[in-house]
Amino acid sequence: MLKATGKGKISESPAVPIGGVRASLYNYDIDGSDPKAEHLAFLSTRVLPVLMGKSARCWLQGSASHTGGESYNLRLSKARVDKVAAFAATAR
Repeated sequence: MLKATGKGKISESPAVPIGGVRASLYNYDIDGSDPKAEHLAFLSTRVLPVLMGKSARCWLQGSASHTGGESYNLRLSKARVDKVAAFAATAR
């Protein structure tokens, strides 16, 4: 059952190639796979412009808390990645 956790959070890493972005999007709603407004704003302003480059590459890794079972968390992690990828694909 979906449980709200507040605003989406983003943690950017300074260890990236010039012109790149490396970040974690987190604080998804419990059992939720939809990126939050804060995630979408970050993707729109920081990630999508980088993806417009000819040599752009994107690597996504999903995660979920350790409170659910392994199989459930794997499906939830994949759903989160799929939603972010779909957003990026439709925005390009």
